[in-house]
Amino acid sequence: MGQTVPDLKNYNPRVTDVLNYLGAHYADASARRISRILGTSSYYLSNVFSAETGISLKGYLNQMRIEAAKWLLAKTGEKLETIALRVGLHDASHLSRLFLRHTGDRPGAYRRHQAGTAR
Repeated sequence: MGQTVPDLKNYNPRVTDVLNYLGAHYADASARRISRILGTSSYYLSNVFSAETGISLKGYLNQMRIEAAKWLLAKTGEKLETIALRVGLHDASHLSRLFLRHTGDRPGAYRRHQAGTAR
């Protein structure tokens, strides 16, 4: 939790391609989709990504989605269901479970806390 990916220039070109793709398409990304686009196997891509970054591709993607959800929770009044769909999750329940796992807080509590600190 809370890991970040360092400077792109230190990575295998495949990993750099993945990171660039995720920056623009995290909401509809998956290892399978990215591997198809890059013309490689999802198994290979996941292994290279993990070896080079120290975090699994799925874990990194989930971190991106949670960071996007945190921003949407703090800056918009959108419903949890809408936020979940915008960040590429199936529903509000999935968002809530993932959010709790990554932040230790529920999305609604996070939003209330952010609203309280903005005053």
